[in-house]
Amino acid sequence: MTSRNLFAVSMLSLALLVGGGAMIVHAGPHASAPADGNESMGLVDMERLYGASDMPLVLAQKSAQLAAEAQKRLETIAAVRFLDAKELQEYGDLAAKIQPDASQQARAKELKSLSDMRSAELDTLNIKKAEDLTPADKTRMRALVEMSHLLERVLPSLRDDLLQDQAERVQVVRRDQISQLRVLVGQVAREKGILHVFDVNALVYSSTDLTPLVLKKLKNGQK
Repeated sequence: MTSRNLFAVSMLSLALLVGGGAMIVHAGPHASAPADGNESMGLVDMERLYGASDMPLVLAQKSAQLAAEAQKRLETIAAVRFLDAKELQEYGDLAAKIQPDASQQARAKELKSLSDMRSAELDTLNIKKAEDLTPADKTRMRALVEMSHLLERVLPSLRDDLLQDQAERVQVVRRDQISQLRVLVGQVAREKGILHVFDVNALVYSSTDLTPLVLKKLKNGQK
C-alpha cells in the first residue's frame, strides 16, 4: 500500500470514528517491536466485538431507563395544568432534577398544590350560574383557562426536548462503551507488538486480525 493510499485510509478511519463507526488505535510507545523488525499494523472488527459483548444489552437497558424517566417527567409536568409561564418553567426544572434536595422537593410540592388549588377554584366558578358570576369571576376564569392552554401548547415541544435529551444521553453511553473496547484492543495490540490497529471498515487488508484475541479477552471478562 503506498503512503498516499495509507494516508487516505487513515483519514477515512478518522472520519468514521467521529460518526461512531470505525476506529484507529495507537498501541503507544510501550508496544514491543514485532519479531520481524517491521512496523506492524493490524485490524479489528469493532462491530463483531461490540455484538459479542454485553454492551448492546446494557445500552438497551439504559435506553429503556432513560425513556421511562422522560415519560415520568412528562407525566409529572402534565399534572400541573394551572401554572403561569414562570411557574411552569420552574416546575419543569425541578422535575428534571435526578436527586432534588429537600428545599427543591418542597418547592415542587408547593407548585403542585398551587395548581391543584387553582383547578378547584375553576371548578367552583364553573358551577356558578352565569348570572351569579361577577366581572372579577369572569376575569379569573379566563386567566385560569389560559393557564391550562399554556400547558397544552408547551407539552409537544417539551416531549420533543425530552426525546432529544434521551437520545443524546444514550449516545454518551455508547461512546463510553466504544472507548472501553478501544482500551481493550490497545492492550491486545501492545501484547502483540502491533503499533497501529484499524477497524475492518477502514483497512482493505491486513494479515493480522486481532478480533479473535480481543473476543477471547471479552469472554474472559476483561472489558
